[in-house]
Amino acid sequence: WWKLDQANFAEVTLGTSRMYAIMRGMRHLFVNPHSTGEKFAIFASVPGETHTLGVRMAADLFRKDGWEVDLKLGMDHDNLVADVQKKRAGVIGLSTGGNHSIEALSRLVAALQISCPHLPILVSGQDIEAIKPSLVLLGVDGIAMDIDDAKKQMSVLCEHGIARSPS
Repeated sequence: WWKLDQANFAEVTLGTSRMYAIMRGMRHLFVNPHSTGEKFAIFASVPGETHTLGVRMAADLFRKDGWEVDLKLGMDHDNLVADVQKKRAGVIGLSTGGNHSIEALSRLVAALQISCPHLPILVSGQDIEAIKPSLVLLGVDGIAMDIDDAKKQMSVLCEHGIARSPS
């Protein structure tokens, strides 16, 4: 409705707030008490990105499937890179809001490829098809079109320990 100009800013904000409240209220349904901790991922929004509903939902769905997910939202570039370096994640999933965040995403991917060369990077998010050529040029390890695609690719990346060779 936002894109079709059928909902104003206040209506969209109210709707988004309600979705966040529902997600918080349902969080207990998405925790898998039998998680082995074998599959650990970091999910992060691109620095400067304010659209985080999708990455929050993805984190909950992965947790339900037994993944341990460290969700990073609203972090600046330097702090996010430093935090990722400290973690033992098998893969990082980056969420982008589309073409407007390609510059920050490019900078983040390059920094992660240098500082964490063995950490596979998967990117997903809004308008992913439109920015796919840029993502291919960046050399990310996976580009997910939807949640099912992300689950498949992240499992493969984590299981096989896909890593970039040092440049």
